[in-house]
Amino acid sequence: MCHGYSILSLLLIFLSLGLGGLLSWLGIKEAGYTLPIDWEVSGYLLADSEVRFIEEAVDSAVLEYEEALANAGDVARRLTDTVRLRYRDITFYYTAKDGDNILTEEALLEIRDFETAVQAFPGFLKYCRLLALLPDQMECYPAISVVSASFASESRANSTHVSKRYDGQGELDLPKLLQELLRQKGDYYTDSNFGPDNLKSRYTRSIFLQQVIDTDEDLLAYEEFCYRLFDDLLVNINEVKGYKHITVSWVDSRQYMYQHELWMILAHDCIYSAGAIAFVAIFLIVQLRSFLMVAGAVLAILLSFT
Repeated sequence: MCHGYSILSLLLIFLSLGLGGLLSWLGIKEAGYTLPIDWEVSGYLLADSEVRFIEEAVDSAVLEYEEALANAGDVARRLTDTVRLRYRDITFYYTAKDGDNILTEEALLEIRDFETAVQAFPGFLKYCRLLALLPDQMECYPAISVVSASFASESRANSTHVSKRYDGQGELDLPKLLQELLRQKGDYYTDSNFGPDNLKSRYTRSIFLQQVIDTDEDLLAYEEFCYRLFDDLLVNINEVKGYKHITVSWVDSRQYMYQHELWMILAHDCIYSAGAIAFVAIFLIVQLRSFLMVAGAVLAILLSFT
């Protein structure tokens, strides 16, 4: 016996620690002495999952985004000539909670409420994509959104001429909206099952076009803005707003919010892991009254993470 421990028990402790340490070292060596983290959402999803389907839909939005940028007027182009800009976008997806139809009056009103909150968020207008209306007049490019089409404002110049402004501030005419989506084959706003015999869609989406001055300071400020948008508005939006008909999800073109959320999850998991290790250590100290065995058990747990 050696201070209350048999040679066999000590041998088993050191053997288990040595084997665990060897396997951990081999794994870290194989990874180039780094701990790679898979940032790709596809790595965590099944091929047929709804979120994977939404992620792949972003690719089709890129083409329409680039087309929208090409529609900017002369003032916007002159601005681009004098100040180098980086273009960004945030896409929001709205899924019907009942799993059946997002194109209802109740759901569209909730979408409008959400997009109003997004545009009112401090700093949001600073990064909006500018659109030239007149030679000396610019405003934010309107969101490419079913809300803009659903709630178009009307102004009557005379008894025969009525102009529409797709600003999301008018009254909803749902039958007219559905007919317009059919006429324009609005696949961007609807799922593939939408058609003359099925005026329903399980989801719709909106894209907000943005721009950032191409300097390190401004790009960093925009990244911090995305973090604030996530932390202060988006992270609990479905619970805080209490939407009854829609579920909101999002993706930004640079994945700032996505990576920020991953780091939050990792930090959260680390806190729980530390608590679990502390519980195991205290339990073993009480039961075994051996700091050596407790240290060996805790070290074995830590090695298992590598």
